Amino acid sequence: MFCKEQEEWFANYSVENSYMYHRHTAYFVIEVSSLLVIMLVANFANFSVMVAILRTPGLRRCPHNVFVLNLVAMDLITSLGSMPLSFVDLFAPGYLLCLPALCGIHGVLSLFGCFGNFSAVILISICRCLGIVFFNTVEMKKRYLALMLTSGWLTAILLASPTISGDSSCVYTPGTHHCSPSWKDSCALYTIGVSFIYVITIPTMVICYVLITLKIKRSADMVESYVKKEQASSRLSLHLTPRGQTGELESDSPFPNERDEISNAEHSLGDTSQISSISQNIESEMRKQHLEMKFKSFVKKRGTQKMKNSFRRYDKRVAISGALLVLTTTVCWTPYFIVHSCRRETEPKHAVEVWSMWIAYVNSALDPIIYTMLNTKIRERVRQQCFIILSIIPRWNH
Repeated sequence: MFCKEQEEWFANYSVENSYMYHRHTAYFVIEVSSLLVIMLVANFANFSVMVAILRTPGLRRCPHNVFVLNLVAMDLITSLGSMPLSFVDLFAPGYLLCLPALCGIHGVLSLFGCFGNFSAVILISICRCLGIVFFNTVEMKKRYLALMLTSGWLTAILLASPTISGDSSCVYTPGTHHCSPSWKDSCALYTIGVSFIYVITIPTMVICYVLITLKIKRSADMVESYVKKEQASSRLSLHLTPRGQTGELESDSPFPNERDEISNAEHSLGDTSQISSISQNIESEMRKQHLEMKFKSFVKKRGTQKMKNSFRRYDKRVAISGALLVLTTTVCWTPYFIVHSCRRETEPKHAVEVWSMWIAYVNSALDPIIYTMLNTKIRERVRQQCFIILSIIPRWNH
């Protein structure tokens, strides 16, 4: 059943983008299937990461994972509070016009989830930077975590407040299939939002991950320098040189007692066979000591080599995660803000509006996937959860 506002919208809407366009073309199937996949993946991935962290004491006590949970919460606001309403609009275009209160809630949740997501990724970047670069000077106490989380939520609320207070009304946008602020009538809000994303969020993320990468590289260089010093000192300690023509050992020899024993034997024993026997025992002992020292040096070298390799792997993992977060944030939201620019004079095509919105929705699905792939512990917990779910499904069939 159509309301009056919805009927007026149908009457004023162009034939090319009419209700029949959504219901009987291949574009409709593509729109529905793509949004359904995005919505299911986003909800499953976010809930999987949330359960994995909350059920594992070691994971939930980590300050970094607290901020990951905050990001998951923001993504769930989008995937549960915005995507389903857009999905319903695909089957009943314009129904939000009949429910102005629901349209307003939809717009507020969309805006809050968007800016809350950016606040969350900033906090994650800052937390990583403080924990790795400034770990000697800054300790992540609980009150600092609470202060940072509160500041992130307050920032999202502040940026979404114009739609709550009525300074910027939410209007139904057919191209995005959801309610959002009227950007052309709220150019100030659009400018503030874009500035928050491209002047504060993305540069902060880039700076933090650059500092983290440099710090890890410096740590790897220190380990390599330590390895070289240990190898050099090991070679010096193993180096034995004769003193003069007598074949005696230098004063820095690691076998001073054996040297005194030879000297005493030469003065007190007349039988040279006894001296020869003592010399052979000493040489055998020296060979054992030499092999033992070489073995210790080898073990130590292998240990430090593993440290170097772990630094390289961690450096690579942090660099990849930082690059992915910056790229996904930029790539997913840039099309939306270009298409819906308040300074744009021409109306974009329906397909362009839809896909700019869908790509922005994809960001809510990519965030938990990135953290699941690059965090070994979270990935293992999520894998165990998936195995449990797969083992339960056959029981339901019986």
